[in-house]
Amino acid sequence: MTAWFGTASNITDSRIAQETLRASEARNSFLVTLADTLRPLSDPIKIQVEASRVLGERLVANRVAYFEVQGDNYVVQRDYTNASPSIVGCHPIASFGPELLAVLRAGRIVTESDVEALLITPNEMAAYASLRIRSYIGVPLIKDGQFVAGLAVHTDSVRKWTPAEIAIAEDTAVRTWAAVARVRAEGALRESEARLSGILRQSPAGIVQTDALGIMTLVNPRWCEMLGHRETDLLGQNILDFTHPTFVALTATAFGRLAAGGPDFVIEKHYSRKDDSVLHAQSNVTAIRSPAGEFLGMISVVLDISERLRSEAELRRLAANLSEVDRRKDVFLATLAHELRNPLAPIRNGLQIMKLAQADAGMVDKARAMMERQVEQMTRLIDDLMDVSRINQGRIELRREPVELSKVLEWALEASKPQIDEFGHRLVLDLPPKPVMLDADLTRLSQVFMNLLTNAAKYTDGGGLIEMRAQLTGCEVEVRVKDNGIGMPANALNNVFVMFAQTEDAVARSRGGLGIGLSLAKRLIEMHGGRIEARSSGPGRGSEFVVCLPTLSAAQIAVLAPTAPNAPNAPNAPNASRTLKGLPSIPAAPSAASERMLRILVVDDNRDGADTLAALLTMIGHEVHTAYDGEEGVRAAAQFGPQVMLLDIGLPKLSGYDVCRRIRQAPQGPAITVIAMTGWGDTEARRKVTEAGFNAHLVKPVDETLLLSMLAELSPFPGAVANTPRQTL
Repeated sequence: MTAWFGTASNITDSRIAQETLRASEARNSFLVTLADTLRPLSDPIKIQVEASRVLGERLVANRVAYFEVQGDNYVVQRDYTNASPSIVGCHPIASFGPELLAVLRAGRIVTESDVEALLITPNEMAAYASLRIRSYIGVPLIKDGQFVAGLAVHTDSVRKWTPAEIAIAEDTAVRTWAAVARVRAEGALRESEARLSGILRQSPAGIVQTDALGIMTLVNPRWCEMLGHRETDLLGQNILDFTHPTFVALTATAFGRLAAGGPDFVIEKHYSRKDDSVLHAQSNVTAIRSPAGEFLGMISVVLDISERLRSEAELRRLAANLSEVDRRKDVFLATLAHELRNPLAPIRNGLQIMKLAQADAGMVDKARAMMERQVEQMTRLIDDLMDVSRINQGRIELRREPVELSKVLEWALEASKPQIDEFGHRLVLDLPPKPVMLDADLTRLSQVFMNLLTNAAKYTDGGGLIEMRAQLTGCEVEVRVKDNGIGMPANALNNVFVMFAQTEDAVARSRGGLGIGLSLAKRLIEMHGGRIEARSSGPGRGSEFVVCLPTLSAAQIAVLAPTAPNAPNAPNAPNASRTLKGLPSIPAAPSAASERMLRILVVDDNRDGADTLAALLTMIGHEVHTAYDGEEGVRAAAQFGPQVMLLDIGLPKLSGYDVCRRIRQAPQGPAITVIAMTGWGDTEARRKVTEAGFNAHLVKPVDETLLLSMLAELSPFPGAVANTPRQTL
């Protein structure tokens, strides 16, 4: 070869370009593989595990791990290893030196080809050695300016990391963190949707969402149930179409204010149900706005307040009723108190008569008889006052018996005459010539006419005329009480018998003597099978009350009155239920000569009551001892050896029930007749008296005639008292 010819060119740039292309293709291929691997995964931990594996295999690394910064530690939950141990667990950040931490916190990638060449402390070197880390790549994750996590690639030998390898590690970290964030967000969204779905399904309130025009875009089952429509019937419809016509304008105005930027609001309104009924609802409306403040729609939480409204109405009704009941209770108690005061006037008059006519035995006896009647009337009124439940329920028990109309009117006139005389009225009385018999409660019916008479006296100017006339009309008697007083307007006639509708205050009643009230008078008349009517020609023209009552025939009288009417022992006479079974007619008060003396023990903590009763019994001829509490009564019984005990129930130290039980346990106890004397006369009290072993039960104030008759009934033979049947009276 004598010569050669050739050309030369610089291929460095071409080779670099080819290597760059191959690296790019390799990188892209890796990223495709990584994406395909991570795409189907929905668990953040699995994403980290698979990403570590793919990267570790690509870089032929001994370990790849994702870690989180928790306090002062790096926490590794999962890692990929190849011929190196796992480092899952907690590792102190300080173990790896402050310089490394500073770089990572700055968000820069850290690489080291040979850890042993680093100028670090022995402790830091020991930390790397314990984890078999000779070279590494560290990629930090910065979130909201904070170092929160990172990706680490380790080898156990010296290795110079290429830019392509570092880039792949960075790409893997970025895509893995993005995938983890995505699946966590998706998981949180699913949980949120599940919670929302559960809330929507289970919510006791209706929930509806609309767009800016009021078109419903979301409804829950309760809202559908409240309106009676299916979900498909509501979605896409304007909520105003289901608003009751009377509330459409109000609702549209409220929605307009909300859309214009107004505050959320609560509105009570009516909706129209599918069956055309009305839903009473409270809607709590909240606006939905974009980040820029644009009105997008609203969410309304709807409560069915139908039951609440019914409850509120019922509570208002009950409150009004309670207020009315309380008012009526106060008025009724005041009325009863007045009824108790009514008999005091004739009693006081009787006392004056007895003082001034001491030498006139006939006048004194007449006054005494009148006073006894008034005391008996007061006793019966107190019985009614004690039975509070019966009064509150509007039930007043009548003690009916055959009674003459003239007797009823006589009692009424007797009680009202002082007031009639006080005003200087003239009274005209016109009764049928023959007796008129009624089946009536003498006290209650006399109170009715007393009320009519006292009202006539009160509402008639001084020196007026009051007429009481009675006439028979078939099987009825008609009694008219008429005055020439102030009268009543026509519209007052319908309300005059309404319970306490026109009741005056207590001072006015005490002046005018309202008595039991016209309403109660009407009820009492109706309970007697009669009727009452108010009449007036107008103001200033007087008033008239017409009472019609059924009368008794001779045959009816014979059936109803086996004993003489009004006799003390008549079946319906006061205290009749208190007598011993088979008790004969009550005789006059026994004399000491006609009665065998009895040893009687009176036990009562009311000393005046015990002493006066003991004095009365002593005057008759009995031997009487007294005791003032339960324990003293037991001791006195043992020392005195009574044949009869008159025993109060509400005693100090030992109740009357317990005293009776102890007496019965003593050797002579069964031979003693024990009679309860108490202010309690209800069924429960009577039951307890019987169970405690009493022979009889008397309600205070005790009728002396009845008590003396019971004592007279006791056998004069020793031991006979023990066989007396025990009965509750």
